[in-house]
Amino acid sequence: MLTGCDALWSRLTEHHLDGRPVNKVERPWKSGAEAGAPPRSLQETMVRSAMLGLHLPKLQVYIRCLNNVEERYSIQARMYEEWSGQHRGFSNAASGAPPVGFMQVDVDTNYCVTGLREAVARPPAMAALDASASKYADEMAHMMSLFASATQYYTQKEYLSDHYAKGRAMHAGLVAQTARFRQVSTQFRDTLERENRAARDQALQSIFQREGKSLRWHRMTFLASANQLVSDIHPPHIDAPLFERNLANLIQTHAGLEDAAKAAPAENASLSDRSHFADAKSEFLGAARELDVTLKAKGGIADAAKNLFKSQRELAERANALSNSSH
Repeated sequence: MLTGCDALWSRLTEHHLDGRPVNKVERPWKSGAEAGAPPRSLQETMVRSAMLGLHLPKLQVYIRCLNNVEERYSIQARMYEEWSGQHRGFSNAASGAPPVGFMQVDVDTNYCVTGLREAVARPPAMAALDASASKYADEMAHMMSLFASATQYYTQKEYLSDHYAKGRAMHAGLVAQTARFRQVSTQFRDTLERENRAARDQALQSIFQREGKSLRWHRMTFLASANQLVSDIHPPHIDAPLFERNLANLIQTHAGLEDAAKAAPAENASLSDRSHFADAKSEFLGAARELDVTLKAKGGIADAAKNLFKSQRELAERANALSNSSH
């Protein structure tokens, strides 16, 4: 999961894939004249979004597709592989139909494909990222086509009359396409993660130069450390020493944020948004500590990791809301 969660890039998830505003936020498309000259790089673009409060529809689409759509397909593909017995070969021994969830092509998925293709054409040009997004959209569209055929076949129970003949014929294509999609998804995600981190570092440096270690700088630093902690977790295996270092850094940046909040004047943000962010921050810290305890006890980490990921998404949303109400 792409976990950009500070005010710099969590703001990029405020619109639906087709540009429809969430929570009545004004549609953000701006012409070059309205928004100023197009930035020359993604880093510069994202810094501008943080400094000027601009919204970037292109990046909203990229991030939301990866977070909301691709994750579901990864889970669904794994369910199909388990059902069909990929490593043993597809055979009549398979019973019934694959889990129905695997075959669903919903509205968000269609928005993802069309939205990505439209977003690639929008400024600013980001050569490597745009190329990855374009390939990702093509592979997802192909996979959706295969899923549609499989959906009809299994939901109408055609396998009962042909004894899985069409199922076996479709199987190789489904497995091969799933593998291709995973590959391009990883490339797309890695490229976006690199750009996000570069933008974060540049933004933090810019804020420090203008404001010093202000409350905003401390909050972004804390959220960056939360992002780093989650990004380095890859269940079912977790690098325990790396997690310990990231957790120590998270606790340290949280202490700095708490001290800065006590010393700073009251923020120009609603009490509700400040309270929700504080609650989300506490929940995330609690989830991180819970995973730490589980790791040290050498217990099963799946539930603890899932809880951490969930609390991180909530933290991102609350940070986003706090940032919006502060402007």
